[in-house]
Parts: sequence; C-alpha cells; structure tokens
Amino acid sequence: MATFELEALPELEGIDREWEGAAPVWRGVYSQGEEEAFFESLPEYAAGGRGALGRVAATAAQAALSSSTAGGVPLGQLYGSRPDRGFIDGEFEDELEAAGMSPEMLMEHFGHAAAAAESEAEAEAFIFPLLPLAAKFLLPKVGSMVMRRVAPQLARGTVRVLRTLRRNPSTRPLVRVMPTIVRRTVRDIARQVDRGRPITPQTALGYLAHETRRVLEDPRAARHAYRNSRALDRRYHLICRRVLR
Repeated sequence: MATFELEALPELEGIDREWEGAAPVWRGVYSQGEEEAFFESLPEYAAGGRGALGRVAATAAQAALSSSTAGGVPLGQLYGSRPDRGFIDGEFEDELEAAGMSPEMLMEHFGHAAAAAESEAEAEAFIFPLLPLAAKFLLPKVGSMVMRRVAPQLARGTVRVLRTLRRNPSTRPLVRVMPTIVRRTVRDIARQVDRGRPITPQTALGYLAHETRRVLEDPRAARHAYRNSRALDRRYHLICRRVLR
C-alpha cells in the first residue's frame, strides 16, 4: 500500500473569502433545501481540485493523519456483542431490523444528525457509531480482530475529520458525506484483508485520509454521496413511522 503523506496546509479560515459571491447557502445555517443547493453548486468551487474545495479536502485528509488526540469518543465501548447496540433501544432496534432497517440506513441517519447538531460534542456522539455500523454492514469481509486492532485510531481520525469540517460554517454541510467516507474506508480495509495483507492502525488511517480526499475534492462524488444519504435517511424515517404505528 502506498504511504499517504499530505503537505501541511493552512486551516480553513480563508474559505469564506474564497467563496465570496457564492449563493447565501454557503454561509450560516442550512435547511434541507439549502443543503441540496449547496451540493448542487459544488462544481462551481472545485476549480480542478485546486480551489476552495480542494483545500477543504486536503485539510480534512491531513486531519485524519494528525497525531492529535480527539477526546469525547468512548473508545472502550467501541465494540461489544452488538456494535450498534446502545444507540437505539434494543427491543425497538429488533423491530426496525425486522421491518427492513439496515446498518447503512442507520449510518446515513446519524450522518444527517451530526450535520444538524448544535454542538461539537453532540455531533461527535452521532459520528461515533459510524465505524462499528460500517464494519457490521461489510461483515463477514472484515475480521473482527482486525477492526478491534485499528478501531481506536480510526475512530479518532474520523472525529478529527468531523471537527475540521464543522470548524467553518461554510464547510459544515460536508459532514453529510462522512458515512460514505467511513464505508469506503472500511471497504478498502476489507479488500486488503481478503488479499491477506496486514492492516496496521497507520495503514487504516491512510485509507481514511485517502477516501476523505477522494470524496471531498470531487464534486460529483460528494453530490452522489449526499443524494444517496438523503434517500437512505428517508427510508429510515419511513420504516420508523411504520414500526411506531
């Protein structure tokens, strides 16, 4: 596997200036309609990956590889007998699964909730389930022992990406694509496991950085991730309504 090394980049403080003249949806609080407009207008800011969108992608990818500690993640509880237990009442969850709920739908629901969260701590609480849910979604391709070995560092890297995107209101809607980034990262790891290649925590972080940059700097990939997220989140709510009747 290639070594992922990203050049040191300035923080995103200048992004608002770079996007001056953009539609108002690039600033402030976003409704669902404004978020859709946000993702539809992404190609205007891509500039071949070298403009504002490219800077966002590179800075978020660098954050994934950072050695700083991300607090607030209950890493000791990352895996249990049921990795997604505890986020939804167990009995209700069984009903949801029987009605067709999938880990992928839950991931997208949590991604939406993280994007709408009012505080960083609340957003992190919603991002925390993504990794165990992605592992469950891809099982049995990813061995549980492999994920136990890399999960703490991978969870910290995911939270660092979240914090980078949330730091500036102009980039906060991009939190909506984090479930896609996490799924693609776990899928990359699964492929290496299938090929019998060793997976270290640093290798896992390299895949996280790689997929973070791939999704965020490509407006088509980000827009596709958003549309998929929106569709799955709607199915999540439809299933919940049927179960609660």
